[in-house]
Amino acid sequence: MTPNRSIPRPDVRLHPYESPALRAVTGPTLRPGGLDLTRRAVSICHPPADARILDIGCGLGATVAWLHDKGWIGALGLDRAFSLLAERDPHHPRLPMVQANAVSIPFADRSFDLVLAECVLSLIAEPVRMLAECRRVMRPGASLVVTDLYRRDSRSAALKGSYCACGCLTGARGREQMTALARQSGFETMVWEDHSDRLKRLAADLVWSGASLTSFRPVAANGRLGFCLTVWRPKDPEDG
Repeated sequence: MTPNRSIPRPDVRLHPYESPALRAVTGPTLRPGGLDLTRRAVSICHPPADARILDIGCGLGATVAWLHDKGWIGALGLDRAFSLLAERDPHHPRLPMVQANAVSIPFADRSFDLVLAECVLSLIAEPVRMLAECRRVMRPGASLVVTDLYRRDSRSAALKGSYCACGCLTGARGREQMTALARQSGFETMVWEDHSDRLKRLAADLVWSGASLTSFRPVAANGRLGFCLTVWRPKDPEDG
């Protein structure tokens, strides 16, 4: 679908990356926090200079381009949307990015030192299968970085909705649910940080741009949704 270049009227049928309003305020990262949270994640994980890094849901390739610019030339991206890959940054026309599904990663076991899944997990219909694939391609000692929406009050009524500005409402989980999902998938949670201020900032930027928050339900969810950065590492099987 070719996006309308004017500010759209509310349409929850749009995927996040199809929204001109979102693109106007986030730039090519298409997510709250942009590269700031990527920088934070990398500073936590300290990948070596020769690290192999996989960016799942790489979109337009902004993160992969940044990693290459910073010297991590072993970084590559994966996205299932050909339309996004086709729009890659013209200044980085040869970035290594492949079209594939996160639940069937086309790389060998133990291929990567760091895996990034930024604004991806809440959109995946089979998260356990995706996380199993992540674990399969991670080398010993590797880290998985997840940044995403989360439900700040997991006891509240389910948040209903479809694809929207920064994730899938039906895929948002509470912190305890995310930790349980990690544990179920063979990971332990090493870091959890709340960055819900990024949603507030996104809301302000969208309003300033003239967009209606009716189309962007997460940022208008009355504090029920937050945004997090969490780092998971595969558990040693001997740990149980």
